[in-house]
Amino acid sequence: MKSKSILSGMRSLLHSASFVFMTMACCACLTSCGDDDGDGGSTGGSGNLPSTGDMGITDPVVAITSPWGDVARFNYTDGALTSGVSLTDGINFTIGGNPLVIKGSANESDGESYKQTISNIRQNAAGAVTSATLTIEESGYGETYRASGNFTCTYDSGNRLIKMVSESSSPEYSYEAVYTNTWQDGNLIKTVMTYTEKETEEGETYEYNGYEEYNFEYDGVKNNGIYVHFMDDSVPEYMLYAGLMGKPSEDMISQPNSVTCSTDKDSKGRVSAYYENGSLQYSFYYYDTVGQMQQQGSAAKRTHARRMFRTHAEK
Repeated sequence: MKSKSILSGMRSLLHSASFVFMTMACCACLTSCGDDDGDGGSTGGSGNLPSTGDMGITDPVVAITSPWGDVARFNYTDGALTSGVSLTDGINFTIGGNPLVIKGSANESDGESYKQTISNIRQNAAGAVTSATLTIEESGYGETYRASGNFTCTYDSGNRLIKMVSESSSPEYSYEAVYTNTWQDGNLIKTVMTYTEKETEEGETYEYNGYEEYNFEYDGVKNNGIYVHFMDDSVPEYMLYAGLMGKPSEDMISQPNSVTCSTDKDSKGRVSAYYENGSLQYSFYYYDTVGQMQQQGSAAKRTHARRMFRTHAEK
């Protein structure tokens, strides 16, 4: 497995990332979206932002750090995540507006810049995203590259993501990834991803197909609101904690495939640290503990290949 952490994302899943999407929080009433296929639902507005309480999150995470120097910060307004800085790539993001739009940007010291906009968002009755469009613009060294893609999501009656289809294309490249999730007793127990990518070079078209499967086990440790990234870094953690793609597992994962996971809990019983095979992966902070957070170095340099949709950059 290529990823630093299963919690942080299975990077091998998408080879570079299909910005499959974004958050998993759902809103106000947990009415079912069992048969939503991306064509239904309503266009999101600022009043449709999921509330952490409605997602079963008892204590919202306000910061996350990693041993690699990554630092995320989350800002909440009336119980909804509305802005902050992402753990992966240090993207400054905002979530809001009417209609609902999610924007992210990052600038590097060498003059490179990155912008992403997620729009045309449709949501189910619980606030989970059923479809959206992503556009990306990356500039640097006198050139500007643009790409775009879209995705659709389906949820079960408990507002948990059961299927997602992500697509992107350019004149020389196309990519489609399909995720299928299996849930049991409120916990994600299996994720299967299939993908097809086609690339045209000098008049020849090459097609690649892939399959990934991950199985998860639990030991009854209750989850106060930590999201497990089961879809790669292409799903930014701020989208998960904003709740725009459904509810998290009710328990903390203990063993995905051959990896043994464990957690530390603070005096209030909240997850404060997450380990894989005994190695610290992430530390979590809350309103009353964020003051204890210590910077762990500068945020890791952005890796362009991990951006959102898997795409062949288009000028």
